[in-house]
Amino acid sequence: MAAGEASELQPSACCISHEFYKAASKSPHKIAVIHASGFAKIAGGSLDTYRRPRTDYVESPSVDTASLSRPPVYNGDECFTFSDIQSAVENLSSRLWHILHGPDDSYLIKTGPEHFHTPKVIGIYMEPSVEYIISVLSILRCGEAFMPLDPTWPKSRILSLLSSSKADLVVGVESSAEGNCFHRLDTLKWLIEEGACPILHFSVKEIIKKQSNPLRFRWPCESESLRSFCYLMYTSGSSGKPKGVCGTEIGLLNRLSWMQEMYPPHEGDVVLFKTAISFIDHLQEFLGAVLSTYYLQGYLINRLVAVPSLMRAIIPSLQSPRSIAIQGSLKLLVLSGEVLHLSLCKMLLKLLPQTSILNLYGSTEVTGDCTYFHCNRLPLTTEHELLSSVPIGSPLSNCDVVLVGDDAPYQGEIYVGGPCVAAGYFDHPHLTPLADGYVSPEIECKLKNYFKTGDFARKLPTGELLFLGRKDRTVKVNGHRIAIEEIEGTLRDHPDVVDAAVLSREVDGEILLLEAHVVRNESSEDDEHLTSSLRDWVLSKLPHMMIPSRILFTGSLPLTSSGKVDYLLLADSSRLDEQNRISIEDMNRDRLIKVIEKVFSDALMVENVSVDGDFFAMGGNSITAAYVSFKLGIHMKLLYTYPTPSRLLTALLSSSSLVSTNAFLRLPQSMDSNSTHSAKKLKTESNSCAAPSKEQNRGDILLSPISLHTECFFSRCNKSTHGGQCERCWSNIISGNRKGFMRTLWKVDLGSCVDASPLVVCKGSDVYLFIGCHSHKFVCIHGTSGVVQWETKLEGRVECSAAILDDLSQVVVGCYHGNIYFIDFSNGSVRWSFQTNGEVKSQPVVDKCRHLVWCGSYDHNLYAIDYKSYRCIYKLPCGGSIFGAPAINEMQETLYVATTGGHVTALEIKSLPFKTLWKQDMGAPVFGSLSVNYSNGNIICCLVDGTVAVLGACGSIIWKVRTGGPNFAGPCTSHALPSQVLICSRDGSIYSFEMETGNVIWKHTIGHPITSSPYVNENTQFTANTPNLSDRLICVCGSSGSIYVLRAHSNAIEGVNQNDMVREFARLDLDGDIFSSPVMIGGRVFVGCRNDHVYCIQLDVE
Repeated sequence: MAAGEASELQPSACCISHEFYKAASKSPHKIAVIHASGFAKIAGGSLDTYRRPRTDYVESPSVDTASLSRPPVYNGDECFTFSDIQSAVENLSSRLWHILHGPDDSYLIKTGPEHFHTPKVIGIYMEPSVEYIISVLSILRCGEAFMPLDPTWPKSRILSLLSSSKADLVVGVESSAEGNCFHRLDTLKWLIEEGACPILHFSVKEIIKKQSNPLRFRWPCESESLRSFCYLMYTSGSSGKPKGVCGTEIGLLNRLSWMQEMYPPHEGDVVLFKTAISFIDHLQEFLGAVLSTYYLQGYLINRLVAVPSLMRAIIPSLQSPRSIAIQGSLKLLVLSGEVLHLSLCKMLLKLLPQTSILNLYGSTEVTGDCTYFHCNRLPLTTEHELLSSVPIGSPLSNCDVVLVGDDAPYQGEIYVGGPCVAAGYFDHPHLTPLADGYVSPEIECKLKNYFKTGDFARKLPTGELLFLGRKDRTVKVNGHRIAIEEIEGTLRDHPDVVDAAVLSREVDGEILLLEAHVVRNESSEDDEHLTSSLRDWVLSKLPHMMIPSRILFTGSLPLTSSGKVDYLLLADSSRLDEQNRISIEDMNRDRLIKVIEKVFSDALMVENVSVDGDFFAMGGNSITAAYVSFKLGIHMKLLYTYPTPSRLLTALLSSSSLVSTNAFLRLPQSMDSNSTHSAKKLKTESNSCAAPSKEQNRGDILLSPISLHTECFFSRCNKSTHGGQCERCWSNIISGNRKGFMRTLWKVDLGSCVDASPLVVCKGSDVYLFIGCHSHKFVCIHGTSGVVQWETKLEGRVECSAAILDDLSQVVVGCYHGNIYFIDFSNGSVRWSFQTNGEVKSQPVVDKCRHLVWCGSYDHNLYAIDYKSYRCIYKLPCGGSIFGAPAINEMQETLYVATTGGHVTALEIKSLPFKTLWKQDMGAPVFGSLSVNYSNGNIICCLVDGTVAVLGACGSIIWKVRTGGPNFAGPCTSHALPSQVLICSRDGSIYSFEMETGNVIWKHTIGHPITSSPYVNENTQFTANTPNLSDRLICVCGSSGSIYVLRAHSNAIEGVNQNDMVREFARLDLDGDIFSSPVMIGGRVFVGCRNDHVYCIQLDVE
């Protein structure tokens, strides 16, 4: 759309040049731009020298400085006032005008014949800087068009764009504001010799100092002939050649006007100018208050524009307590350029609760953006709609967006009309139309001409749009639109390549990797040298984001019946081909560190990487991190947590963090597959035994999330639930009488005592741990890597274990403030809470048949909460505080609850109103949870006076026994130890009682008081020397901080000595007391400690 065609839609602002002149004249002495370097030095460690803010800049006495909120300025920063910028713009504009329309300039370096056109195209070769801002404003003031030339682009690409655009001039810097420019034009001989257009370089300090004369040429808006476009930006093209988009000034003004109306800036707001000039969004960043640095916290940034992948990369920094200042300063976060995934958005809403977060959609052809969605409304939207990503929302002011197709207006291709649409594609000396879209008369629309985007969307009931994707082979990488055909064409131009095909692949569900499949000449060099040659080739011709992360060689490409490349078949074969996935399972330390360094250097495209070199400090980003993740087979979060080769090596050697194997539990790698001690993996029904299957190879997994139930959880005392879709689990049989040993796999500091027991949840292929502590924190931790997924601050300390709803959507936990919280599984946000009148120390129990959560309180009441409607439907007074979790016998539809007053109450829960069946006085307080023997309906209860009592379903006492000390923890029963109930006592012993009679089967003394419950490993089984006997592992934690793993016979056999039935298998001492009950799954123990940490302990076999 030409500017003349859209004049009737022109906003109140006449032109950008006039608007800047008005702003600069209004506040000439106010700081406009800071070239930031001082805080960089502070961040680097020179705090003593640079800690004081600068006071050497002067504001006009006539200005009320007290009313102005000034950004912080550090020693080493370079400040420019609006008067400085205005003076520089006038001087540079004057020079440009004389070069383009008058006599030669003394600084002009001529290389060939001059080419003039209206508007004339002027290239700007520099990075985001004050010089770039001055250059853009100067070119606009002259009435010409600017073309960003990113210095990071390959030389051949820059020369190609200069040739295609027939640029009249290239502007660059002689030296930067900081005095150290890496892209000085006067030193770039190749551009001078091959650029085929004049070159002008300038120094910002010189043009500011120079006395400016009034400009004698007209303002752009007063010109007799309006320019058809004011900037030229090249994007990747599906034809294999970049396309030059001609953007209009009216489009820029419309976008700026919308933002100012909807989200007006406030006095003193600071904007971050950090986006690459090759990306359309950079124009929105600096056409206001600008700041050219990336230190959000140091300069208290108020408004930030970013692509989602950048925000995902800096989330670990935002989670740091030191970044709390960002939450208070960042007022507006604008996300655009990529699909915004729900998980990232929810994380940002959690981390930045006071920030307005926008998700914008658009492209270079529509001035960057044409729709928006306010992400703070996402929780309300997801209550009514099942979303695949964050909506792209509604049209901006003066933008018309319609859906076209067979299912329109509810679903279809996005067409955009209005002043936001570019004037066309540049094809010197003409403009060619954009992909004009025809809109049928049946579809209600406001305009005649629309841009056909190629993107598809669905309209939500609210009228907002949900992005669905594209049907062509255009993808977004780090916010940049990339036509894969252009990469393929570049690869095919290599002399050793016969053919090539490129695929895009997701890593961790969100990050795109580009994967090249290459058919090489028979006479070409070996794969390693050709890979290096191809990387150098594409690096010299394409921008960094277009470089394939993987290059695979193949004899031929699969073809369709029409002779075209079959990309679907190629993608399927690639998934099966693991030739480039590195197996680190059997590597020793020295070899592994070299592999990590090699992968780092390949990803960063540098020759050498030091063992202590930070991946991201060396230029790594989310794309290169995804490459490392894929090559090493690790989760990306592990790289963000351990960004150096040495730290990542330590993490890999101490943690099973592989994506490919995702080794949740593993045998020692030293075990020989031919040994008589080899492990065997077998599938069994969850409550039955099966014969062993064939032997595993060395290093095979004992138990992995893939082999676990797709949805299941594990809690203290062997409480577990398996999803209905998968009722099978892995078991392992290990022969021999070897000893075991334990080591810390990971630990997480929660800031205060961790007395609560962990809740471990398996969801899909991931494992998560939920636990709270005394400092009111409740966290979700990735069970494999130990990386904190989210953290929530509750109103009171947490000592009880959490529970999880049957659909795994919410975690339920109580606190000392008396609240019972329903917390979102994915992001930690509190969906709802219920207030009791006393501390909540009891673990909630989920009753999925009735959609209820049962939970007791120290206010002497048991509450039944409907988790579908978020309301309490029943309250049972129990005559004492409730510490332990109630127990439900679903067969008899009865619930049992005990109190510290010494009473056990039975409640019939068939239907409302619930009915009390009986109440039994036990004669001593009950602190532990109750347990039900489902074979006969008996209830097992531990009393503080050391008594263990079993009650019948009608409330009568079946049997009683005494231990040697107080019993504070509940009983533990498991199908792995049939007919046994395990009791831990403060006398320092663990007892095994026969469940039907109360007879002692065995007793083992560890020598330290025990106040938590034991846990039986149901996934590992040892064969013993005694015929017909097999052993199980039991985890017990002493209060003094020792973790014991015992090996015990699974059945009581007559004639076997009691002392031979149980023995110590492994032990690990922590440096703090343990009141937390452990959870043990296969070879891992999860437990909290009073040294402020929660631990994951690895159990290995010698």
